[in-house]
Amino acid sequence: MLDGSDIGLMATTIWGEARSEPLIGKVAVAYVILTRAKRGGWYGNTIKEVIMKPYQFSAWNRDDPNFAKMSITTMADNAYRDCMYAALGAVQKHLPNLAEGATHYHALRIRPYWIKDMRSIATIGRHVFYEED
Repeated sequence: MLDGSDIGLMATTIWGEARSEPLIGKVAVAYVILTRAKRGGWYGNTIKEVIMKPYQFSAWNRDDPNFAKMSITTMADNAYRDCMYAALGAVQKHLPNLAEGATHYHALRIRPYWIKDMRSIATIGRHVFYEED
């Protein structure tokens, strides 16, 4: 459901990255996006710039299996509705940020090279969240 709005893009990104996570994990992904937008600069200065920056959210990589799926998901999908709720709740600051300050995250099953320059601040669901040292 790519409507192009900040909330729509954020919900779609959360769906592509963390749809099987508990709500707190979805919210944490939303706050990573918001933290990056707040910091600006290299990350981008808006929600859309942060999300669409190449190779930052794997679901947006054209070779990722989630890429094609993201364009056809709708509000009929329970997981997408949860992602929309997480996006709205984070933007409006109605939901808690359990990964305060996080600018990065990865799935537990991988160990990316960039964590050497990061400090782990939370494990939520099947993702580890980091802030820059």
